[in-house]
Amino acid sequence: MSYRKGWSGPLLAAAMTIAAAGASAAGEVVLKDRGGPVEIAGELIDFSSGFYRLRTDLGELRLSAERMECLGAACPETEMLEADLVFAGSGMVGDDLLPMLLSGWASARQGDATVTDLGAAGAQMARLVADAGFGRTMGSYLIRGTDTEDGLMQLAEGEAHVAMTDRRILPHEVQALRAAGAGNVVGDAQERVIAADPVKVIVHPSNPIAALSLSDLAGIYAGRVTNWRQLGGDDRPLVVYAAAAGSSARLYFEDRVLGAQPAAADLTAMPGDAEMTAAVSADPGAIGYVGHAFERAARAVPLLSTCGIATAPSGFAAKTGEYPLDRRFYLYAREDTLSSRLRDFFGFASSPLADGAIVKAGFVGMGVERAPLDAAAERVRTALSGSPDSYEAARMLEYLDTVPGWERLSVTLRFDATSTRLDAQGRRDLERLSDWLARQPKDVRIALVGFTDDRGPFDGNRELSTLRAQQAAAEMSAQMAGRLDDQRVSVFGFGELAPVGCNATPEGRRANQRVEVWISNDDTQVVAAM
Repeated sequence: MSYRKGWSGPLLAAAMTIAAAGASAAGEVVLKDRGGPVEIAGELIDFSSGFYRLRTDLGELRLSAERMECLGAACPETEMLEADLVFAGSGMVGDDLLPMLLSGWASARQGDATVTDLGAAGAQMARLVADAGFGRTMGSYLIRGTDTEDGLMQLAEGEAHVAMTDRRILPHEVQALRAAGAGNVVGDAQERVIAADPVKVIVHPSNPIAALSLSDLAGIYAGRVTNWRQLGGDDRPLVVYAAAAGSSARLYFEDRVLGAQPAAADLTAMPGDAEMTAAVSADPGAIGYVGHAFERAARAVPLLSTCGIATAPSGFAAKTGEYPLDRRFYLYAREDTLSSRLRDFFGFASSPLADGAIVKAGFVGMGVERAPLDAAAERVRTALSGSPDSYEAARMLEYLDTVPGWERLSVTLRFDATSTRLDAQGRRDLERLSDWLARQPKDVRIALVGFTDDRGPFDGNRELSTLRAQQAAAEMSAQMAGRLDDQRVSVFGFGELAPVGCNATPEGRRANQRVEVWISNDDTQVVAAM
């Protein structure tokens, strides 16, 4: 579900210069390929956001100033070509995260970055200079922080090279961008997940409430629940804090929690996460929600799914995609302006080299972590206590016998409902995993462990989960190219056991269709394929 039903609001032109947003000029020019002999003559219609619009014998053409040099008296002034790339969209990405990533990219290339506020709301210019700031200019990058829908609109209109979003793009938006000539923006080269920011629901440290469901939160924020006693807590009135009206944080929270329900009229809006945390931590009756880095003196409450699965708001849960309020940040590029410069930045932004910049900006990087399997094993024990039939009980015991000695990695590979093919994000996650494993000790053992949702026969799901795990193991082996001994890789398939989401919802079923990656450094650990 989107925050709005489609793109709306005025198009905010993402100008590529500080002084002017564009230029119109009626006159003949020649555009010359900077890297080759191609020249195109025609009438310059206008220049905006780093793109020439040219009327030629072949029709109207739109060409990037990064690729083409303009020759002729009607060419725009050179200062208008100041920015090499334009990023437009979510202010949550543009305000802090993207400047940090550009600075990290500069450092990785032995350069330095200076970020300047341009005065206009959400507009910043990042300038990268080689040799730690003493060399040649490596590029200038304009950042326009507005909102997700506006960024996608600018990408569709060719006013930006990259859209910054605080959610994954929706199918109808993908189709609209394809129709606008942007290509397949969810393809391997054009989409990047760059960070996560799990939204933490916070209460006063003295509040005894153990966990809250999304239904509980909907009752609170719609005004139906007004006392903690209604949720099993103390007899104390609720004091409800929310993000500023119209902010990305509030739109996200109300979309995920309230859906079509209206929010209560008496919510106390706070200007930022720091202010909300301070207010909640000072009031025993308060509740609010903040980003990952702002729990501070308050206490974050685990969230319950509709079927009772509790998940704490950890960085690990955010990386696996299993936290109910898991907010992720994306970059999307047009195919026709996907230059080598942009490919290089996308590669950096989704690599381990970017993790330091992401953490410094207050978000969760996508680097590999490991964690115990205790919670998953406990869910299976709970299911076993529910008196399943003897066949399914035996499979549950197999799972519980397998778990000891293993830990889970945060990399989680997901599939479509009936497919054994990894999606685009899964392939990128597998690349990250392969790079991480190449740096681990030689005695490390790996298990690819498949799971499904509960639709279909039990044994069919078990077979499908095994096939998925085998496919993931084969792709990992190909990527590792001999860097990991195949004898240390095992494959398991447990079907619908150990769900991480509710099978009653599409989101829960999607979460359950996964291959987990387990790791062990125990040489005595016995592993076997199932």
